[in-house]
Amino acid sequence: MKITVDTNFLVSATQWDYSVAHKLLLKLLDKNIQIFTTKDILDEFSEILVRDFQYTTEEIRKTLSFYHTLKGVVCSLGFWDFKNQRFLIALKVIRL
Repeated sequence: MKITVDTNFLVSATQWDYSVAHKLLLKLLDKNIQIFTTKDILDEFSEILVRDFQYTTEEIRKTLSFYHTLKGVVCSLGFWDFKNQRFLIALKVIRL
């Protein structure tokens, strides 16, 4: 199984020990489920930690220490398909 997590999940999972997101994250890690996210989401997550929770740079580093458990970072690439006249989004996973 593979899942992609968003900013709201990361905030809930790391800031409230008894939240549903925290419990789910522990289960995912315990069962070695592949977890993916984007660099933009990690950047937004860091901004929220500073803005809303007054985290220092060191605290952010410690909070993101779970990053090594992620299987990859999803990068989205958008481009226009002239032949079919539609916008396509390609997702590329960078393995960590």
